Amino acid sequence: MNNDSLSNLFDLKQGTYLEPGNMVRGPHLVYGANGIIGSHDKYMYDDKTVLVSCRGANCGVVHITKEKSWVSNNSIALIPKDEKEVFPAYFYHLLKNESFVNEITGSAQPQIVVSVLGKKKVLFHEVSEQKKIAEILSSVDEVIELTEKEISKLQDLKKGMMQELLTKGIGHTQFKDSPVGRIPESWDIAKLRDVCSKVTDGTHDTPKVLTEGVPFITGKHIRNSFIDFQNCSYLSSEDHEIVYKRCNPEKGDVIYVNIGQGVATPAYIDVDFEFSMKNIALLKPKRDILDGRFLEYHQLFKKQDIYNQAISGGAQPFLSLKAIGDLLVRVPSLEEQIEITKSIYAVQKVIEEKKVKLEQLNFLKKGLMQDLLTGKVRVEV
Repeated sequence: MNNDSLSNLFDLKQGTYLEPGNMVRGPHLVYGANGIIGSHDKYMYDDKTVLVSCRGANCGVVHITKEKSWVSNNSIALIPKDEKEVFPAYFYHLLKNESFVNEITGSAQPQIVVSVLGKKKVLFHEVSEQKKIAEILSSVDEVIELTEKEISKLQDLKKGMMQELLTKGIGHTQFKDSPVGRIPESWDIAKLRDVCSKVTDGTHDTPKVLTEGVPFITGKHIRNSFIDFQNCSYLSSEDHEIVYKRCNPEKGDVIYVNIGQGVATPAYIDVDFEFSMKNIALLKPKRDILDGRFLEYHQLFKKQDIYNQAISGGAQPFLSLKAIGDLLVRVPSLEEQIEITKSIYAVQKVIEEKKVKLEQLNFLKKGLMQDLLTGKVRVEV
């Protein structure tokens, strides 16, 4: 493998500032510190060009442009001096695997200057291997990008289904006014406390956490429709029993973040083992009136409105147990709740499968980059 500085391989050129008001919508993409920021009717570079972001929080982030692009002054463009030695797509992957900590200066406003970036030395392959490695990594990138687009479309589909099913239901023709807007004639509106056998929360104390024992979660372990038990802490059996006497989450219940940035985030409990929690509310639906999975989707659908309510005081976002109990819930028949839930969950299941695939692809790419870019594994050309 070869070892040389970027300034010997590329002409390093600062991008050109383009005022938003002068950005004329056109066929050419404009790239800033964090990727595409717009389009323009003019361009600076004919070919795909490697960029290194040079200002702000994204300092050192690497991008590669489409053909015929404009580059703003927040990025440095790397123009090959000799295309017989340098294949840009390869250096895009190579530099994404590099650290720019030593090239970044400034604390209040981090930056990378052309002269310093040019001195950075990199190990790289001969151009024939560069092309082959870039082809392999780019093919994985294409599958990753396709999977990300599929997930995005499915998430839009799920959002649309929730909007339709949680406001209009299935097969209704008669509707009525309610405190939450128009709903099917046969639906009821109830306060959360009236359709739950318990509305409580986890411990307010900070028990001693361990590396093994009974799982212990906080608000940071809750994401929409997901409880992260893989990265949680643990309590001793004795401490767990004290917490569990007050707050006993069980399969079929819904937990609900009620303090901090994740406030109003719900998650359905789909596990059989016991666990303890802090800064999370517990909603135990009355099983003959309210399905837990339906309640999760209902609260997910209303999350932004409830979050806005929680932050209206200006301090740390917070929902008291009283405020949670006062939340209004649409209540179809239990049979219709289950049908609505099945429809939404079918899409959610596909999204989860796609996310697992995406995680596997990213893991595959990481391994390939480590093997191929370091020369640990050589490619045949």
